[in-house]
Amino acid sequence: MLIVNPPDYNRIKDISSNTKQIRLRDHIGGFDRYYKNNLLDTINLNKTEVHYHAHLPNAVKNNYPNINFKFDIDTQENLNLRSMSEFKTNNINLYENFLCTLLGSFHESRMLLASILHKSQLWNDDYCTKNFEYDWNTVDGVIAYYTENKEHVYNRFFIDHSDIDKKIISIDYDHCNTVHNMKATELLVGNSCITIVAETIGESYVPFVTEKFLQNIVTKTLFLGYAQPGWHHTLVDQYGFKLYNSVFDYSFDDIKNPVYRLLRLIEMISKFRYLTKKDWHEIYLAEKDTIEYNYNHYYSKKYLTCLKQFDKSNNA
Repeated sequence: MLIVNPPDYNRIKDISSNTKQIRLRDHIGGFDRYYKNNLLDTINLNKTEVHYHAHLPNAVKNNYPNINFKFDIDTQENLNLRSMSEFKTNNINLYENFLCTLLGSFHESRMLLASILHKSQLWNDDYCTKNFEYDWNTVDGVIAYYTENKEHVYNRFFIDHSDIDKKIISIDYDHCNTVHNMKATELLVGNSCITIVAETIGESYVPFVTEKFLQNIVTKTLFLGYAQPGWHHTLVDQYGFKLYNSVFDYSFDDIKNPVYRLLRLIEMISKFRYLTKKDWHEIYLAEKDTIEYNYNHYYSKKYLTCLKQFDKSNNA
């Protein structure tokens, strides 16, 4: 089996027609609005079995009839899910802050998230991290692409021409060292009412679950993902976690366009921003049972059973 990691994606172009099995790791560049992927476009030239650690929808599989997709649960567990299993929270939840988000490497979605949070005055340098730079022209171009050249309307929600684009706000960040980073940021997450999880390539059109949501599962805190459409449903249907339905409206999760999805997400959470610290604590108490369920579901590894059951039913 040919195993291809992110830095080696160009190797796919050189594979032999005799290659029968390939294991892909990481985000592989995401999927566009037509459920196409540049890497899979190349593989589709061969009759190949592709092992990948995310379940791909039929919309993708129909685009690649020459590929036999196999869900790789071991890679998903080893690469993403088990990463927090050694972390134990200190349960410090003081609710001193409304919103936290931790932005690692650059993706278009993280650039949009940083911009709209800052423009909406939801960004707090003491509780938000950002380990990349960008420029406002890039923001404008991305918005134009996703809103069919209506950026003159939608960029008003994102662009404030401040210095947030060039700021690097980091707290002992070590790329891919999950537990190390969690120890450094536990207080930021624990003391915030809500964390927005900035998933890898949130502008993609196919759900891709990494370890990032686990920072809130293990610290017993509330979170929402700015991720791909259907990402929250994936956590429920495939992984067996529960959503915080008594507090949040997850209708934004069904919106495919990444700009419109983010706008709906920010609109939904904005009503919580002016509540008191006591109110934020009451919100936590309203979802305490679900928070405890998710915590126990993770540490018991029952999510693996759910993944196996979903894979079995999906291939029945």
